[in-house]
Amino acid sequence: AATGSWVSTDGQYRALAASDCSFRTLENSAACFDSHVALGLPDSPPLRPIAGEAADSRTTEIHRFELCASVAEQINEGLRMYGATRHAEGRGIRRSNVGGYHSAEEVFHSSSSEWYGRFHNVLEEALRSVLPAGAEMPSVTGWINVSTALAFNTLHDHGEVLWAAVYFVDAGELASGDETNEASAVAGSLLLKTQPKPWVAEYGYLPISPRAGDLWLFPGYMPHAVLPRALHSPNVAKGGSATQCDTAMGRMRISVACNIFYRQHEGAEANAERLMRLLIYG
Repeated sequence: AATGSWVSTDGQYRALAASDCSFRTLENSAACFDSHVALGLPDSPPLRPIAGEAADSRTTEIHRFELCASVAEQINEGLRMYGATRHAEGRGIRRSNVGGYHSAEEVFHSSSSEWYGRFHNVLEEALRSVLPAGAEMPSVTGWINVSTALAFNTLHDHGEVLWAAVYFVDAGELASGDETNEASAVAGSLLLKTQPKPWVAEYGYLPISPRAGDLWLFPGYMPHAVLPRALHSPNVAKGGSATQCDTAMGRMRISVACNIFYRQHEGAEANAERLMRLLIYG
């Protein structure tokens, strides 16, 4: 709808406006970032605060780091090549993704020469700025996503992990001259779902446009989804398969997603925290 609101069997959804959120511009903790902004979203989060932040029963804080152009270019070149190669091989797995390529989740190691190495170094710099001073660096696992124009991710969360991270390598773009796909302002966006009022089926969502070089951190408990960049392929009607036409519609959207967690979030304690969240959200 033009208002950004809709009603479903799950409840009513409304796009969050700037006036609904709080903003904090934070000092850059490392030279690899051009900016660091913290956004407070109206929400009913679990009772347990995220490490390094004050407890606020009505707000969930997320972070956006903008990488310096030179750093982003160095990181993204290798990730684009890796993502394109893996997508061409076609041996991805299915998680929340519908279409596109999702690599297997793997443990990230510091100063690694693996495909994620340069990005992981930057991610650790971001984590140092959101964790308490002197805190041990959390464990990180991650994977690469390569999404065609019609691919999307269904609503999901990352459970008991401390933070979820999304880094945009390439926002992708539709092929020029495709007049049948008039993308809305939120097409291809990462949507973060909130629940401003506990026990009430009224939800908010923050659309985040994919922008190469942007790194986002948000709590693992926060439900999120990714919209497709187009709803249909005009070339399917001309005899091409849906997969062939989807691939030909434009550049791939490439991102790296991560789970960031402490060991104490595992086991019975994590299950209790997850249950508490289900009780709060209903």
